[in-house]
Amino acid sequence: MKPRRSWQALAQVPTRTLRRRQDKALARYLREELYALSPHYHRVLDEAGVDVRRVRGVPDLAGLPLTEHADLEENPQEFMLRPTPHAMRENWGFTRKLALALGGERAGQALRRGYELASELPVDARLRQTACTRHDLDLLAEVGLRAALQLNLAAGSHLVSTLQPEGTTPSTLAGALLAGAQDPQASGGDPLRVTCPGGSRARGLHGSRRDTPNVDEVLAALEGPGSSALIARPQVLSQVAQAALDGSRSYPHLKWLIVVGSAAPDPQEAAAWVALAPAARVARIHGHSECPMAFVESARPVATMAEAPEAGTGFTVHPDLCILEIIDPDTLQPVPEGHPGEVVYTSLAAHGRALLRYRTGEWAEQGLVWTPDSNGFLPRLSSRLRPLNPNPSGIH
Repeated sequence: MKPRRSWQALAQVPTRTLRRRQDKALARYLREELYALSPHYHRVLDEAGVDVRRVRGVPDLAGLPLTEHADLEENPQEFMLRPTPHAMRENWGFTRKLALALGGERAGQALRRGYELASELPVDARLRQTACTRHDLDLLAEVGLRAALQLNLAAGSHLVSTLQPEGTTPSTLAGALLAGAQDPQASGGDPLRVTCPGGSRARGLHGSRRDTPNVDEVLAALEGPGSSALIARPQVLSQVAQAALDGSRSYPHLKWLIVVGSAAPDPQEAAAWVALAPAARVARIHGHSECPMAFVESARPVATMAEAPEAGTGFTVHPDLCILEIIDPDTLQPVPEGHPGEVVYTSLAAHGRALLRYRTGEWAEQGLVWTPDSNGFLPRLSSRLRPLNPNPSGIH
């Protein structure tokens, strides 16, 4: 798939229309992708007695099986979509089959791009691998492009990343942001420049290494010409800020602190961020390696972050790429809009790791809301997220 490049237009679509689009997308994805091509979901849905042809939309999700993290750990390969002639013939719509039959080599290339494994990225002890097709990498780049547009990064901006390049394909979170941000459309002009202190110039923010970078190298990079943003996990950002404080250094030219992860800083950490970059705006990026997907919170002044670290308008969701539910973890039933509960994720587009009602293991104190804000009508996930247990399965 090619990036849609329609973030601003999507944000202005009325809620009722977005919900209808989600209903239609879910019904097709469940029938033609999950049930037809996923060994896991074909088996699970049959065992649960679910007739996927009767699923009409999001309200029907509550009657479908939940996916636990243990399911992913047991056999992650079963969550890859695997088209076969029989599965496509029996489950794909007439128009889709006709396009494949008449499309020749170009249609074959598109099919391979959509479903052949492009890479297997090691993650950590939680999962043995993250499977990606070229289609999934396109999706990540689209998510990143949208994030850059949402943050309104200036043309030609220089972003300093504390996550090091690794491999050839982007990970989730900030990796998606930078993969899309370097598209000229992200800034309406020159592509953004990304550097990683101590490493080569990054093609994007690739990989998921968590080694602590050399703080002195990071500070030196921030002093370089045109540096306008710093990207880091909260703990690394706090280390850099403390080192700057100890050296009586400040970077008022920094316009952005892009923080990877949902955890809000404590007031002392946030105060150090203010000293590091007093004129900056802070944007948090939250996502999952398991899904994979990433959401961006609307930016706010760093001073506001220090005064109220947990405040925020919420992480903007991609309603055309995924569905989020908030459920009561005890009853497993959906809760009303804006009420607290566990976050449950369903993909509408992924091929390498297709997930239906995946329990993320995180608690959203203010749930999910659709009330329009300055970004438009898009749904937003609570800024206040925390693990449901001391060892969450998939929270970043």
